[in-house]
Amino acid sequence: MSQKTLKLLSYNTQQGIPMRGVHHYVLNSWRHLLPHRSRMQNLSNVAEMLAGYDVVALQEVDIGSFRSQHIDQVEYLSEQAGLLHRAQQVTRDLGRFAQYAKGILSRYPLHAIEQLLLPSVVPGRGVLVAQVGQGETKILLVNVHLSLSHKTQQRQLDFLENLVRSHRYVVVMGDLNLVPERLSAHRLIAHGLLNIANIDTLTFPSWKPRKCLDYVLLSPALSCYDVHVVPCDFSDHLPVSVTLQVPDEVII
Repeated sequence: MSQKTLKLLSYNTQQGIPMRGVHHYVLNSWRHLLPHRSRMQNLSNVAEMLAGYDVVALQEVDIGSFRSQHIDQVEYLSEQAGLLHRAQQVTRDLGRFAQYAKGILSRYPLHAIEQLLLPSVVPGRGVLVAQVGQGETKILLVNVHLSLSHKTQQRQLDFLENLVRSHRYVVVMGDLNLVPERLSAHRLIAHGLLNIANIDTLTFPSWKPRKCLDYVLLSPALSCYDVHVVPCDFSDHLPVSVTLQVPDEVII
């Protein structure tokens, strides 16, 4: 077995808005639109946590608008955490008011970066794709944030199924907005194309987690260990942490 590993983290950061209870959805709702001085301290705390990882998939970041004090949060977290290879995708562009985005941060170079749109009734959902590895054989990294509608989710999972089926080594990370029972019923999981690494974790809400909405999915050719959520109150979601065993044929 290869002794090479990659520490992976998937995290919905909610644009750096801390959450410590359901009441904050009301009390902090204005922070989705307006800047606030506590956001930078919260992002600094997030960056400190990310520094211990090799590859990070971020959902619900802002890449530079009025509400984020014109700070590109993907760039900021990348530089503060020392994960200097990065990719990002704007999924909902509200001009100077908000720049909804996803990001992939990596300790190692990223290749073949793609920004794809997910099928959706309401525009604003996408897939950020990259590959990691120096040799001919690479690991496909997919960062995704699915819609809330069950019908739309099924179409989006169909899209992911077609995207990953031709790759041997695949890691899908993201906020899928559905519980393991529903996810497992889709062909993507039911037919063994991907496995749920963190099927027994609870990620939402962060202050009293009752359900799993955030995932790391792996192709059957990949194995992992030390799967857990990281307890923190930097967002309304908890991050999912997985240590991936890197196959011998993949050069990192």
